[in-house]
Amino acid sequence: MTKKRAVVIGGAGFIGSYVVQNLLKQNYTVLVVDNLSSGKKENVPSSVSLTIEDIRNYEALVSCIQEGDIIFFLAALVSVPISLEKPHEAHEINIRGMYNVFEAARIKKASGVIFSSSAAVYGNKEGVVSEKDMIQPETPYGLHKAMGEQMAKLYTECFNLPTVCLRYFNVYGKGHHEEGSYAPVIAKFLKLSREKKPITITGDGLQTRDFVHVEDVAKANILAITLLSTSKNFCFNICTGESFSIKKIAETIGGEITYIEKRNEICSSLGDNTLAKEILTWEPTKTLQEGIRDLL
Repeated sequence: MTKKRAVVIGGAGFIGSYVVQNLLKQNYTVLVVDNLSSGKKENVPSSVSLTIEDIRNYEALVSCIQEGDIIFFLAALVSVPISLEKPHEAHEINIRGMYNVFEAARIKKASGVIFSSSAAVYGNKEGVVSEKDMIQPETPYGLHKAMGEQMAKLYTECFNLPTVCLRYFNVYGKGHHEEGSYAPVIAKFLKLSREKKPITITGDGLQTRDFVHVEDVAKANILAITLLSTSKNFCFNICTGESFSIKKIAETIGGEITYIEKRNEICSSLGDNTLAKEILTWEPTKTLQEGIRDLL
């Protein structure tokens, strides 16, 4: 019996590497496509084929994908600040690259595309956001993800390519980048704590986020496979439905805290995961307290 095959575009990265591990547990043959700009070769298991390529190379993507493949599309320039600092580069990667992936999947008759989107599509909305709310991105990165969702919907409706969009909220866990000014908050705080340095908070630290563990995010990707057989387009919030302040995160990790001038960022982010529970049969299993404890 022929093993099922999955192509994980961005599979050497943080979330992608967890998706690959879960696919192997499900007995998939896996091909990782990654340009290693932020991903790491050591994240790819020896049993998995790795093609070092950029999503801006359409011909390379076409050659990688086979008929019937399940495509996990995680590759992107994943940073709101970078998308503001380098909008042209971000557009080239996130928009042109995105078109290449969907078109290559269509041309090669893939089984479907599972697209990694973001809560950034909602912009700076107060209160709990659900998939019924109008999206209103306020950054180039948020716009790129919103366009990706629309492209997924279009490819389903016009070309019968099944698609599932997963709107990740604040993903954290072992293996996240800790270096640089764009490191995510939990990874950055943990690094400072280990180095016995003060944890730096922008503003008063009362801004809140919905943190979801990377293992739960990977499981959502695997569950999305079952929906591809419906030949429809779906979109889900991948979140916990609980929010915590940045100050609370720092206090949980422990150590000295310092405050610096407030920067332009959203005040709160909190998702409703009801639809994911009902249709995707997914729900988070790891609390933030458990997740941080595992990282300490």
